[in-house]
Amino acid sequence: MEKFNKIYARAVERKGNEANLSNLLTMPLDNNYIRSISNSRFLAEFSRKIFQSGFVWNVVNNKWSGFEEVFFNFNIEKILMMPDKMWDLKSKDQRIIRNGKKIMTIKANAQMIYEIDTEHGSIGKFIAEWPSTDIIGLWSFLKKKDLDWVATLAHTHFDN
Repeated sequence: MEKFNKIYARAVERKGNEANLSNLLTMPLDNNYIRSISNSRFLAEFSRKIFQSGFVWNVVNNKWSGFEEVFFNFNIEKILMMPDKMWDLKSKDQRIIRNGKKIMTIKANAQMIYEIDTEHGSIGKFIAEWPSTDIIGLWSFLKKKDLDWVATLAHTHFDN
């Protein structure tokens, strides 16, 4: 496994200097703040990250208000009640990026968040209460849920 300092040095070189790299980094979120994030906002961000993968981010960002409209502001309960025919219609809606596989991840992730909410109170509470010394365990849990990509969100919480 490559050492962090080697990765960091490469990033500094690519960004020109440490100050430029530092400006791009995010600070870990406070646990109380994480707990306060609604399940719908987690679903929205998970979905945004999925759509940004393989697309120009500006395209995703420019269409994001359409996603919010089409998917009821990512209201988990409404999304889980949608019949298959409605999913087919939404996958053809021109307000969003029409990628059927990625669209169906919204449904799968809404179900995952609903299950975590039922068991733990909310996904924000679940992530905030996960031991910060066990990021690999969180990634493993999420991988079991077929959510490798969500590790990116958790990473902003735990990495200093």
